[in-house]
Amino acid sequence: MCSTGVRKIGILAIALSIFTTSASANVLDNTDRQRLRRLFRNAVQLQRDFQDLAGSTKNHDTINCVLNIKLSLERVGGQLDKLETLTSLSTLMIDRSDEHAVLNNLISQGETFAMVIGIEQSGINKLTGTCTWIDIVPVTQELLSFYSQALSGVSDIVDRVRSYFQTP
Repeated sequence: MCSTGVRKIGILAIALSIFTTSASANVLDNTDRQRLRRLFRNAVQLQRDFQDLAGSTKNHDTINCVLNIKLSLERVGGQLDKLETLTSLSTLMIDRSDEHAVLNNLISQGETFAMVIGIEQSGINKLTGTCTWIDIVPVTQELLSFYSQALSGVSDIVDRVRSYFQTP
């Protein structure tokens, strides 16, 4: 083989090495980011709705119940915002190791989100039992439905990231 052929093979090997270490996994895309953004916006809108409800009543106990719901939504919304940011970052990563770091963090935050949702669902169920002087059941059903929807969306994203890491 001539020296030009050896040089071409060497250059090809170097290029292939650079490509494989810098190639993005493309596990997530803008659709995933938009899905999380919509969930975050829904959480913010629900917070506003409950804030308005609290402002429209003079009953101290009702205000406390509604504000507890609003605080629950703030915690969930904060988690969704973190997940949306990580999803956005993962789509921008070029270096594989950077992308893996972001995706691993996303898995960790997704697990935290699942725990937060469980805690918040339990809190909302307790609130339903203690705030009996107002008709809070329809409100809490809407909230629990939103939490289930958010958990399903986040779980779908986390499951795809996990399956990426398990693929040989």
